[in-house]
Amino acid sequence: MAFIKEIRNGTSNGTSNGTSNGTSNGTSNGTSNGTTSNGTSKKHKNNVHLGTKLTVEQVALHNRAEDAWVIVQNRVYDITKFLDVHPGGAEIILDYLGEDITEVLASTDFHHHSRAAYELLSDYYLGTVEGANINENVSAILVNRYCHCSLLLRKNFLQSVQYNSGLGRTDLVDWSKPIFPQVGKLGKQYQDWVHSPVDKKLRLFPYDLFEICSYCPWYTVPMVWLPIASYIAHTSLTGIYSMDYFHTLTNDQWGFVGALLILGIFAWTLMEYLLHRFLFHAIPPADSPVLISLHFLMHGQHHKVPFDPGRLVFPPVPAAILVSPVYLTVSLTGNIGRLIFAGGLLGYVAYDCIHYYLHHGSPGQGTYLKGLKTYHVVHHFVQQDKGFGISSKFWDIPFNTLPPRA
Repeated sequence: MAFIKEIRNGTSNGTSNGTSNGTSNGTSNGTSNGTTSNGTSKKHKNNVHLGTKLTVEQVALHNRAEDAWVIVQNRVYDITKFLDVHPGGAEIILDYLGEDITEVLASTDFHHHSRAAYELLSDYYLGTVEGANINENVSAILVNRYCHCSLLLRKNFLQSVQYNSGLGRTDLVDWSKPIFPQVGKLGKQYQDWVHSPVDKKLRLFPYDLFEICSYCPWYTVPMVWLPIASYIAHTSLTGIYSMDYFHTLTNDQWGFVGALLILGIFAWTLMEYLLHRFLFHAIPPADSPVLISLHFLMHGQHHKVPFDPGRLVFPPVPAAILVSPVYLTVSLTGNIGRLIFAGGLLGYVAYDCIHYYLHHGSPGQGTYLKGLKTYHVVHHFVQQDKGFGISSKFWDIPFNTLPPRA
């Protein structure tokens, strides 16, 4: 591929000795990813101490989906648990397990990786390859490609691709403690921090009751809202047609009912877009801890931990608090308005289920959902200010927010 040829022909086969910038084999000692607070080495599940030196032959043995290691530059990463949540799908990685993927990862001919992809690598760090060299040409090209950003993001990225500043990226919060009380203090660094994703489990609140209400498995959404939507639709129909059983409706009446439900679903797609763009992606003032915390609670948490399955759909308790005044207002318009609202609820259920699937499902190549997944990946990891549609790209077109690469 053209990019890989560029790398290999760039600077003496693109390598330098393994002691660049004063580090031995690109590593440093005593950092948070390699040692515990008392200076003792952490241990990996395969009884490998983090930061240990491994041979290429050792890494090559871990070439299966259930035991997946790769080399990037001179570092070894255990990406086993990442395969299921890899935004591009696990299948494009499987052929490279146990190998050095430095050039493949950097190549735009193969698969475009964002800055966040390199930062995420630090979450899977295992050790270094004995005697391996750092491909300085790759590092230079990537820094030139991605480092037009803030000081924090630049520092994290340089740690990820140059391996000269320690084993882990800089973080601004203590992940061993609830995160919600901490985010308001981030100030002007919040926006960069929240859009630097990590693969961690997030605890929001110190209080268990609040935490339970904030964490939501995907299936809770249809379990809670489909019966409610059905009840609202049924009571609206009985009010409109004064009937006791659905089979008494004529074909024309069914057509009218279907049109109202479809109108509600369509109205939801617009609401989905507007909420996502103007509320969830509103930039809170750097000098307002309250608004920063509120933004993180509404949506920022999802961008920070996009692989956490309990942070992908909206929990029913806060959703009910938000939707109740909307329902009461719509009810003032009568049964027709309530039937449209029921259609909106159906659209919401579909949206949340699709959203979960885009993160954790594996849609087939060439399918509608595969296109949506690729589209949503761009929104999360490349251009957070574009691609606000989740269940559909429709509204991004008239509002001119289609990502260039979508």
